[in-house]
Amino acid sequence: MQSWLMRLPGLLFSGVFMLAFGLVGIFFGIKPTIETLAMAWTVQGWQAVPAEVLHAQLHEHRGSKGSTTYRVEARYRYVIDDQAHESERIGLDESSGSDNIGDWHQRWADRLQTSQAQNLKVLAYVDPANSARAVLEPHIRWPMLFFRLPFALVFTGVGLGAGWAFIRICRGQPAQPEIQRKLDTRGGGAAALGLFAFFWCGLCLPMVALVWSDGDASWVAKLVISVFGLIGIGLAVGAWKARR
Repeated sequence: MQSWLMRLPGLLFSGVFMLAFGLVGIFFGIKPTIETLAMAWTVQGWQAVPAEVLHAQLHEHRGSKGSTTYRVEARYRYVIDDQAHESERIGLDESSGSDNIGDWHQRWADRLQTSQAQNLKVLAYVDPANSARAVLEPHIRWPMLFFRLPFALVFTGVGLGAGWAFIRICRGQPAQPEIQRKLDTRGGGAAALGLFAFFWCGLCLPMVALVWSDGDASWVAKLVISVFGLIGIGLAVGAWKARR
């Protein structure tokens, strides 16, 4: 058994990784992904009503490195059960900030500004249990979902691995000898290959889906990212065969 003084460096190292990667994975990956999927399922039962666009604007923010992010802002009015309501929510994400994932913000800003200029109605989907809740876009924004998957899979996976090491060190069982022992046993190489394939696929496959869902992406970009995706699938198949 190791003293707590000897365990302290390992506890600090694994604890920092557990908190940093785990929190990023949860709050930037798992939480928004689950909320989006749950909202997409819930909205299917909401009532579609015509809405008047009162305000629509596209905000642009240019970063220090030259990249530009966008955020569409809107306000619309709809009437249900002879009562008027106003809402500002457009998509399934309740707190949608600025980003440059695809052209979602630009398309919605153009659509809403055109509807306002021509005095045309748009469809709003209203919660029958709470008529003050409404959205304009009832469908999942797939590029954003694909962007979040690496955070949900890889970052959370690293956080869980660091948490496992943290618990073992707390119990006086260093994680490194245990890992080495497993790698030295038969099938340890397959396990290591499977772990590598998990992280590779967790990073590459969502990026493949993200690039292919972007209508402006070139065929060269699609081809290059697809090669990395195929490598990940090959690694996963190889790990499965080695395990068997």
